[in-house]
Amino acid sequence: MPSGLKLGKEAQAKFDEAKANPDLAGTLDKKGAKRKNWNSRWFVLKENYLFYCKNQKTNPQGIINLHGCTVSRIEGPTARAHSFSVLAPKSVSIDAKWTNRTYFMAAKDAKEMERWMKTLEENGKKAVERAAAKKKDDDTKKGDKTKTTTATTASPAAGKSASKKKEASSEEESESESESEEDKKKPTKKGGSDSEKSESEEESEEEEKPKQAAKPAASKAKEESESESESSEDDKKKKKDESSSEEESD
Repeated sequence: MPSGLKLGKEAQAKFDEAKANPDLAGTLDKKGAKRKNWNSRWFVLKENYLFYCKNQKTNPQGIINLHGCTVSRIEGPTARAHSFSVLAPKSVSIDAKWTNRTYFMAAKDAKEMERWMKTLEENGKKAVERAAAKKKDDDTKKGDKTKTTTATTASPAAGKSASKKKEASSEEESESESESEEDKKKPTKKGGSDSEKSESEEESEEEEKPKQAAKPAASKAKEESESESESSEDDKKKKKDESSSEEESD
């Protein structure tokens, strides 16, 4: 028969802690799982772990996890005196791993029985409360981490969006200023800009120069034509006079 369980590092540390500073320790009779006989065992309790050994010098024969356990007093004409039961959701022994195993124990007197039952039940409830508090704390930390991650991810996007809006605003202002400058250069109803007006006046003056140059030439030609006409009239009159004179001579 094995002398006890081969404990892992964590279980060994917990067992050493239980022996050094137990919540409760003492001898109880325990009913066997297979032979159903009663044997004296040394029990030591720390938090929600109840270890039972053949004696104080050996490794545990089994470890009962009291998390969510149910402790009840055994009564009836055939019941062992000062006995009680512990329904443990999970436990392990040298025989096997157990789920929802019911352990039967008996104390030496009623006072000892009440003390064990009360302490086992309280430690089982505390284990449930610690687990619930740990879960709540883990969920809170997970939620905070998610919020931080979301904020970190969203911040560059928001900054990028704000930058884009700022750039778009700057482009719109630049386009507005450009359009304003072009509007200033466009001719109004009364006239164009100073530069356009100056160019128009220069073109008009250039067009007037040939006209002014052509005007004296036309006037001179007209005068010459009139002079030639008068000369022609004089010649005609002279010839007529000469003809008349010749006729009188004949």
